[in-house]
Amino acid sequence: MSLILAMIWLVIMIVLVIVEVVTLGLVCIWFAGGALIAAVVAVFGGPWWLQLIAFVVVSAVLLVFTKPIAKKYFTDKIQKTNSEDLIGKKVMVTEEVDNIRATG
Repeated sequence: MSLILAMIWLVIMIVLVIVEVVTLGLVCIWFAGGALIAAVVAVFGGPWWLQLIAFVVVSAVLLVFTKPIAKKYFTDKIQKTNSEDLIGKKVMVTEEVDNIRATG
């Protein structure tokens, strides 16, 4: 039974890694790490509740401690434009905005 649970955790991990690769949003990678540790717990015969606790704790620890570091290195390359300075400010539109003709 523990081998089956380990396989389930590994499948969950693979799905989460695929979702992360497709989205590149730094959303699922933390939970993939938790699923990997839960699979290790399952291989060593840990009960399902211990696997679930390991998944939640490891995912939370990875999220809290590594997300700020990863976000710093991955979002630095985003170049801000002048239009971002207008967020929250009032502006006056001087010509008609037409998204189809790309005017305005």
